[in-house]
Amino acid sequence: MPPANSPTPAFPQVLGIRVQGDVDARLEGNVIRRTGGACIVVFMRNDFAGQTNADILDNDLDECYPAARLGSLIVQAQFAPPENATATGVVNIIGNTIRNTFQSCLPTTAIVHGFGTGRVERNRVLGVVQPCAIDLPTRTRGAIWIGSLLATAAPTSSVVRFNDIEGNAYAGLRVGPNITTPLDARCNWWGSASGPSGAGPGTGDAVVLEPGAATPDFTPWAVAPIAETDETTCTGESE
Repeated sequence: MPPANSPTPAFPQVLGIRVQGDVDARLEGNVIRRTGGACIVVFMRNDFAGQTNADILDNDLDECYPAARLGSLIVQAQFAPPENATATGVVNIIGNTIRNTFQSCLPTTAIVHGFGTGRVERNRVLGVVQPCAIDLPTRTRGAIWIGSLLATAAPTSSVVRFNDIEGNAYAGLRVGPNITTPLDARCNWWGSASGPSGAGPGTGDAVVLEPGAATPDFTPWAVAPIAETDETTCTGESE
C-alpha cells in the first residue's frame, strides 16, 4: 500500500487491460487495482486502416500509479509524429469510477480521450489529480483530458456529460489545442453548485483550455452529483 503523495510507483509497470487492433471490444464491470501502468488503455494504430471500437462500462479503477505518469483510463492514437494514425473508431467511456485513494503524485490524468469519437458520460472522477502531479510532454494536468498536444493529431469528437468531477487539482476538464470546435460538456457536477472554475464562473473543478482550444459548452451544469442518477437533464443551474 503506497504512502500518501508517493513519488514512485509501488507496483510493476504493467497495463491492467490493453485493447488495440481492428476490434469491437466491451470492457465492463472490472475492478482493477495496483497497476504500475494505466488501468485500461485503448490504442488506435497507424499501421492499419481498420477500426478500433470499444465500450468501457462500469469499471472500478484505483491505484493506477504509472511511472510514465499517464493516467488511469486512456484512449489515444499510437504513432510517431509526423505520421498520422490511420485507424478510426468510436470509444465510449461510461459509468466508470476512478479514484486515487492514497493520493499518489503519479497520475497526471484520470481519463484521456485523445482520438476518434465517443461519449464520456456518467463517470465519477474523484480526487485523482493531486496538487503534486506534474505535466507531461504529451498532456498537462487534468482529470479528463480531451484532445492532444501533438500538432499532427486529428481532433477527437467527444461528448463529456453527466459526470461527477470532484476534488481534482489543476483541471476537472482540460481541452487540447487541436479541439477547435466547442465540445458538449453540459450537465456535469464539478464539485460545487456554482459550477466549474477556470473558464467557468464557479468554484468547482476547473475547465482549462490549452492555447487555441475552443471553449466547451458547459452550461447548464449539475448542482449536485449526477453520475449515479437517472437524470437526462440538469435543472436548477445558472445558465
